[in-house]
Amino acid sequence: MALLLAIACLAPSTAIAKPNSHAAAKKTPGVPSASVKQYKLDAELTGRANGRKPLASTRVIVTMQPGATLPAEFKKFARDGKLDVINGQVLELPNGVLKQLAAHPNVFRVHYDRPTATHNYRTSVAVGGRLVNQYGLKGTGIGIAVIDSGIATFHDDLTNTNSKLYPYGNQRVAKFVDFVNGRTLPYDDNGHGSHVAGTIAGNGSDSGGLKAGLAPTASLVSLKVLDANGQGTISRMIAALNWVAANAATYNI
Repeated sequence: MALLLAIACLAPSTAIAKPNSHAAAKKTPGVPSASVKQYKLDAELTGRANGRKPLASTRVIVTMQPGATLPAEFKKFARDGKLDVINGQVLELPNGVLKQLAAHPNVFRVHYDRPTATHNYRTSVAVGGRLVNQYGLKGTGIGIAVIDSGIATFHDDLTNTNSKLYPYGNQRVAKFVDFVNGRTLPYDDNGHGSHVAGTIAGNGSDSGGLKAGLAPTASLVSLKVLDANGQGTISRMIAALNWVAANAATYNI
C-alpha cells in the first residue's frame, strides 16, 4: 500500500516534467479559446432559419456587440424593454429574417427565447442556516430578490416583527415587480414563489419557529417572471436580473 501511495504522489511530478504534447498553447489575453463555439444563431434558430416556415414568428434574445445598438431596421420587431445587463433586446420576428439579423455587424449572438418553468426540490437545514442563526445572523437589513412566480398577498410567516415600515402592509416585502401581467400589488397565482420566499425568509410564525427560513428577518424583493402555470421565458428572467442590477443598492440586495 505504501508503494502504491508513493507512486500516486509521484505521478503529478512526472506529468509536470513531461508536459502533454497535445496541450494547447497559451492564448493572448482577451482572445477566445479555439474550443469556444463561434456562432451567430444558436442551434434552434439555425434550424428555424433553414426550415420551411419563413413567415412563422419566433421570439429571440439578440445580444449586441459592446457599445452597439439594435439596428434601426429591426426595431419594429422589438418587444418588452432592453436587457441592459447583456446589452440585449427581445425581438419577435419572422424566421425568414433570422439570418439577416445575425449577419448584421452590430449583432454578437441571437438565441431562442426558451420557455422556463418551476421545479420543486427538497430543501435541507444541511446548509448550516440554523447554526448561523444562533450567532444572531438572521438577515436583518438584507434584501433578498426572489425571481419566481410572485409572493402571497399575506402569510403569517412573512409578517414583520420590527419597527421597519414596508409598502405592502405588515409583510416583509420591500418591493414587488410584475414582469408577467404588470400588476403593482403582490400576488402569487402559482404558489411556487411564496414557497421559495418562505424557505428563504419565513419566520416560522405558524410553527412556533420550528420551520423558519434561513434568513427569518430579511426583507424580500419579489420579481414575478412566471405565470399561473409556473411558466415563463429566459428574457423575463434576464429582465428581472437587469432590474436587480439597477436597484441592488436601493434595497441592499
